[in-house]
Amino acid sequence: MRREEPGGALRPKRHGPPADGADPRAGFRKERPMPKVQVGKVGIYYEEAGTGIPLIFIHEFAGDWRSWEAQVRFFSSRYRAVTFSARGYLPSDVPEAAKDYSQEHQIEDLRGLMDALKVEKAHLCGLSMGSGMTFYTMMWDLRLKVGVAVCSMYTLKVLYGQPLMHCFMNWIPRMVTEGLEMYDVFPLIAPRPLLMVNPTDSFEDPLA
Repeated sequence: MRREEPGGALRPKRHGPPADGADPRAGFRKERPMPKVQVGKVGIYYEEAGTGIPLIFIHEFAGDWRSWEAQVRFFSSRYRAVTFSARGYLPSDVPEAAKDYSQEHQIEDLRGLMDALKVEKAHLCGLSMGSGMTFYTMMWDLRLKVGVAVCSMYTLKVLYGQPLMHCFMNWIPRMVTEGLEMYDVFPLIAPRPLLMVNPTDSFEDPLA
């Protein structure tokens, strides 16, 4: 799970790129099972490196556990750096029902990850969607945090007068068939809504 860098720093071992034409999910290591913790019925994938006070990175809507590689490389020399894929983001499990995606589920997933890793307190660092998970988890239980960093924090629950998830679900078929040209709100694409349409496909497939 960990690799030595020059100078003794630790970082997650980088998964090599898949061969041409291979499933993009096939690049993950096969010499050991993927590390997952079970939160309810959902498996949450994580990687960690380093020792010390835990520092948990929480990715944005268009990212996954790999989004924080540079930060994990840097901070793992002094902290126990942890990064994970939220539910709905491979290689974590992808529930099919929209009801399985909520702020409450995000809080439960983060707390479940911390419990499984025997982390009582941690620095939490979140970006965009991850900032919401960070902020609301902190508000739910202040004892969980040592320090908090939130970037591009959102408070959005409705868009164009409709629930945000309803808007996303309406856009998904057009995103699949028309690409990002129709998506005039902001240039954002992420695996969760597309995998909810067809969980057996990679989220890159409709964009090829």
